[in-house]
Amino acid sequence: MLEQSARATIRWKTAGAHPNGLHAAPDGLWVIDQADNNLYEHSYEDGRVLRTIHTEADRASGLTWDGEYVWIASTYNCLLLKVERHTGNTILAFETPGAGVVPWGKPGQPRTGAHGLEWRDGSLWLATPPSGTMYQMDPSDGHVIRSFLGPGFRPHGLAWQEDDLWCVETNLRAFFRYRIDLGEAVEKLTIDGPEPHGMTIHDGHFWYCDANTREVATVPLNTA
Repeated sequence: MLEQSARATIRWKTAGAHPNGLHAAPDGLWVIDQADNNLYEHSYEDGRVLRTIHTEADRASGLTWDGEYVWIASTYNCLLLKVERHTGNTILAFETPGAGVVPWGKPGQPRTGAHGLEWRDGSLWLATPPSGTMYQMDPSDGHVIRSFLGPGFRPHGLAWQEDDLWCVETNLRAFFRYRIDLGEAVEKLTIDGPEPHGMTIHDGHFWYCDANTREVATVPLNTA
């Protein structure tokens, strides 16, 4: 596996207290917040809030967009929500595959579900920390099409780079690039900067958030 490292550039802080999922939309950086379950649309340039939509999620940790609807990882009730973009209303909900108690959890830790979400060619892709697994799911009925082990114990944000899928491993502070045809990681990028949680790709950069400090930071895709 190719191993590299990169230093992050801090851009600004999110409006919410606990940002945990990102999606790079053309009109702004969408952020789902785990504290208030709001979907915030921030300006890429200076972080100003362009729009706020309240959702019905339970401590959300990931989001993506299928071109019409927003999909949200409602982590603490272990559901995947299909959400109307302009109202925040839930249209459909599925049980999260691989939900359970995370391996590093304390006694009495509750069950949780998915964190990272991505959309590709009619499929929903997700990373679920309790099982340490990434899944390709059929969004019409919620059945799992395929799955493979994610990096480490805490896979989080997801983002596509052409045909490869990047996945954050929060405990390792690293991004891993997966060859989907192999179901294996072929590159590891260790981050010097805020702790990575949610992640997306926009304009030649990784954009990611630290759920604890609220910082949004960027790293160039080409680090060589």
